[in-house]
Amino acid sequence: MRGKLLLLTVLSMCIYTNGFAFQTENLPSNDTTNVLEENDFFEDDNGKNPIIDIFTSALRFKQYKPSKKLRLNFYNNSPTINVGYGISNHFYERNSFTSKINNNGIIDIKLGSTDLHRVTSNVVEYDNDYLSFSSAENKLNYKENDNSNNYMDLRHIKLGLNNADGYGWNFGGNSHLVLYHSSGINWNSLSFDNNIADSVSINSTKIFGKQLRYGRGFAGGIKLFIINGVAISAEYEQTMTFPRHLFWKDFGSFIIETIAQELSNNFVDEVLDSSPSFAPVIHFLLKNGISYGFYELYKDKMNWPFKTVPPLMNKTYKIGIDFIL
Repeated sequence: MRGKLLLLTVLSMCIYTNGFAFQTENLPSNDTTNVLEENDFFEDDNGKNPIIDIFTSALRFKQYKPSKKLRLNFYNNSPTINVGYGISNHFYERNSFTSKINNNGIIDIKLGSTDLHRVTSNVVEYDNDYLSFSSAENKLNYKENDNSNNYMDLRHIKLGLNNADGYGWNFGGNSHLVLYHSSGINWNSLSFDNNIADSVSINSTKIFGKQLRYGRGFAGGIKLFIINGVAISAEYEQTMTFPRHLFWKDFGSFIIETIAQELSNNFVDEVLDSSPSFAPVIHFLLKNGISYGFYELYKDKMNWPFKTVPPLMNKTYKIGIDFIL
């Protein structure tokens, strides 16, 4: 009822204003000033009535119905469980370490929250904060390890706090392909089996001791959201464990890497504005390329560019499955 009343009121106003403008045009010539003032109020320079334009525009807007409503948020801080398996390769660039470390199998569990929302009609933005727990050891490897004197075994338990972010493409419905980069900090428990290693290498590993050791890491991966609540992923991860945590040197090294990453974020934002379909690839290559470059520098100096000892490095290739609740 209110809608009909409003419609009648607007129509009456439009008819009244048109009639008033028409009547003023027939006034005597000495009243032309008043005519112009009234016409300026009810008409624009092109002779159109703005009230009628607003009314007709409102009608057109009311009649417009999109053929399909786009879903903006697919996941909003949704609890997520990820279970993964992979192969882990440790290496230590210290000159006195002459042995090699056998590859391990690794089981990885991540608990966190997932955000996934649309930024354009076919591009989505991904964010995932998570706590990770992993265990890497010889008996989890599907391949038989080398038992020669040049190799030693290592059991590695890791607890980490991480953030993953990236962009991807929506294929319709709940199907998405996301490319991401993650980074974080971790605490590590290392247990070397020195039974068949040479004495020089054994002494080199003693610097890590048996207490928890601090470290950092990054990962790059691809995640395919198959159906609502389920995704599969493939990931490359690289972490480092410090023999000692030198806070100020580590903080300075971290700030340098962070500045480089923030500059890449600004560039990705520009790409997202101009060519959004390319943003997932650009983000993936830039962010992971920067991290990989820095970690190549870290393997000789754990807090590059500062003069420090090498860390224990670990490269892991993993596949996993996400359950988003």
